[in-house]
Amino acid sequence: MKVSIAGHLVELLPEKAAWLEATRTLLVADVHVGKESHFHAHAIPVPPGMRHDDLARLSRLLAARPARRLVVLGDWIHSRHALTPEVERDVTAWRTRQAGVEVVLVRGNHDRGAGRLPASWKISECDRIEEHEWVFRHEPDTRKTGFVFCGHQHPCVRLGYGRGPRERLPCFVLRPRELVLPAFGSFTGGHPVWPGRGRRIFAVTDSSVLEVGEAPNHEPGPDDYAPGG
Repeated sequence: MKVSIAGHLVELLPEKAAWLEATRTLLVADVHVGKESHFHAHAIPVPPGMRHDDLARLSRLLAARPARRLVVLGDWIHSRHALTPEVERDVTAWRTRQAGVEVVLVRGNHDRGAGRLPASWKISECDRIEEHEWVFRHEPDTRKTGFVFCGHQHPCVRLGYGRGPRERLPCFVLRPRELVLPAFGSFTGGHPVWPGRGRRIFAVTDSSVLEVGEAPNHEPGPDDYAPGG
């Protein structure tokens, strides 16, 4: 799905990423690497290996596009407890395989709580990037200075109405001055959002991105939006 944003075509990918061809930049948000290790540190049993799947998906994305850089719009790492020796080793090995791509982290709330990333990951960190009319940050920006690309809110959309079956899918949220990306990580929750009030919703399936129309007789909350993670 290609949409026009600030005079440029931006491709919304079913891999829950956005491709900015003009600058050969791949955007993802809310990867939450090591989240399963955080749960294990608190004696909460969850399946291992999710970070391997997420890193493999990132590798396939980068292999499919002539990207010069990967910008992570916050929450690359889940917490300080997620920085185990195993996680550090696995991300270091992944970064070595992707040595030709610049990786930039726009720090999110989880990143700030985790502290600085290991030097072996070779990921530069900042709080905000401004490039001409584009702004890259973690949380939405109420000031709307430029067009904002962000994450944080883990948006999803529920499909199906009435008494029929319903399915919840991650989605992109496009507002006049903002694009919110879905959470990239496989071990993340979602907060429901609906079209309307200047919002366009693009649902993500396994193989495509589809725009969702407004649901009939839906009763929204105060802003149709739940806070992020």
